[in-house]
Amino acid sequence: MENLKFEFRAVVKFLCKEGRAAKEIHDRLCAVYGDSAPPMKFRTLPSAGKLMATIFWDRKGLLLIDYLPPKTTMNGQYYASLLLKLRDAVTEKRRGMLESGCCTTTLQSTSP
Repeated sequence: MENLKFEFRAVVKFLCKEGRAAKEIHDRLCAVYGDSAPPMKFRTLPSAGKLMATIFWDRKGLLLIDYLPPKTTMNGQYYASLLLKLRDAVTEKRRGMLESGCCTTTLQSTSP
């Protein structure tokens, strides 16, 4: 039985590489293996996929959560814009923090 599972996996992988649809692969398995072919499994929900969140906080709480858009790379330009968003969030949520000299080197040195 274990060898048969390995064989099914190899056939499925091969047919996927050829670009066959799941239904077509299952039909071919049933045609060749008959009753011993594995049942077709359906996904009830699509996969959520990967998501990257950047979270900034301080001792008083959350400052900013930023979700990287799908198919986007975190590069220098994106990171610089993220720091500008953080500066705005600090200005809005922690009034006086930037004026008191806290965080000025980090946040002001990155502004264009």
